[in-house]
Formats: sequence, C-alpha cells, structure tokens
Amino acid sequence: MKHLSDIRSLIFLSLTWTFQLFVVLSPKDTFSIGALVGLFLLNIVLVLQASLINHNHRHCGIFTSAFLNRLVDRLISLILISPSTRLHAVHMFNHHTHYQSGEKDWASYKLATKHSSGFLRSLEYLKKSSQEMTKNRPTLNLPTDLRKNQKVERILVLLYVIALLYVNPLMTLFWLLPSCVIGLFLLLLANLVNHDNCDLQSEFNHSRNFLSSFENWFFCNNGYHTAHHLKPAMHWSKYPEFHKRELMEKVAPELNKGSLFIYSLKNYFLSGK
Repeated sequence: MKHLSDIRSLIFLSLTWTFQLFVVLSPKDTFSIGALVGLFLLNIVLVLQASLINHNHRHCGIFTSAFLNRLVDRLISLILISPSTRLHAVHMFNHHTHYQSGEKDWASYKLATKHSSGFLRSLEYLKKSSQEMTKNRPTLNLPTDLRKNQKVERILVLLYVIALLYVNPLMTLFWLLPSCVIGLFLLLLANLVNHDNCDLQSEFNHSRNFLSSFENWFFCNNGYHTAHHLKPAMHWSKYPEFHKRELMEKVAPELNKGSLFIYSLKNYFLSGK
C-alpha cells in the first residue's frame, strides 16, 4: 500500500459491499417500507462515496501491485454495478485534458444553457452530459490494458447482477440497481457543482472547493477540487495541507465553501429556477 490513509478507503469499500449484500440477501419482510426507504437513501450516499474513492484510486492507485489494484477495481465495480474503469476513460482522457476549454469537455457546465440555476439546470446538465459521454466514449483511443479491464469488469458485473436477481429479484431490481444509478448520477452532478460558472481559464479559480471536515473525511478529501486539478497525481491525503499552504489565499473566497450537500441542496435541488 502506497499510503496508510487508504486503509480508510478499503474499510469504506468493504463496509459498503457488505451492507449491500446484507440488504439484498436478507429474508423477505426483514425490513419495513420506511426502513427500505432509509436504506435506499443510505446506499445512494455510499455509492457516491465509493465513486469518489474510485476517482482517487484512478489517479493514484491504492497499491503498488497492479494485481491488487485490479482487485480493488473489481470490488468497486461490484459496489457501483458499473465498471470502475469507465470513470478512468472519461475522466482521465477527457475531463482532465479539456476541462478548461469547455467545448471539448463532455461534462462541462457549459452544456447546461437553458437554465441558469436550480433543479432544472441539474436535470438539463445530467441529460446533456450523459448524452455527450455516451456518444463520444467510443472515440477514445484507450490503452489495450484498460480496454481489457473494462471488458472483464463488464462481464463480472453482469454475472454478479444475474446472481443477485436469482437470489432476490425484487430487492435487486427495485432497491439495489436504482440506488446505484442515482449514486452515479450524483457523481456526475458533482462535476457540475465543482466547476459551475467558475473561470475555467483562471489558474486558481477554475474550481469550487468544499472544506467541511466531516465531508472530506467521509469522501476522502474530494472537496479540494482546485488542488486536485493542479496536482492530479498527488495523493488525496495531502490535499488539505496543500490547499491551506498554497491555495487558500489565491482562490477567490466565494469559491471556498463549507458543505457540498448544503450548497448542492440550496442551489441544485431545492431551487426551482
């Protein structure tokens, strides 16, 4: 393991997979409707967390061993019900290369043109960015190893879902799969929140940062987005100190926020504009 901080990442991933299996494999009528709704919402948050851990892992693999890193990829794929390397393809080969241009970035906030803010802007962005990624992903010239790993992960996820459907079709179809899809959409929406209406050409003001201590503990420092774009290969555990030392005085104050959830609820979910 390269950094002991990633023990936290592995614990989070292990607990989330165990939680998902526990819920799906529990006997019928174990949970009330109210409990299932709560567990549904919890799984959305846990899938978002696993997606952000996957993001960190793509930039800086948890292990020095390629074999062990592939095992982490497989575990994340099962949790997300989606190949972990799909994020690598789009995020590494498109977003990080073109985020400042806007036009070439398939997840640019500039895709949302009809609505200036609010829930409708969120929906417009999710629709258009999903369409852009679906249309353009096949054009990426991916390394052979990455293509091979994607294929293996697709097969693994398919077999896993078939097995869960056999054991508990209702919970798989109406609890696990929808909550995982929503969690992945929240990951995509986080990209809008991180860059929306920022100055993409600026050296330091191209991203919004969320500095809540608890959220950064829970989401493994993914709130430090300016630091991430400036130092994408830096391990996530080093971002808080780097932000404090190098960026706090350089980033526009209005781009340093507290809670990602509160900001997102206020600007992208509860507002109807």
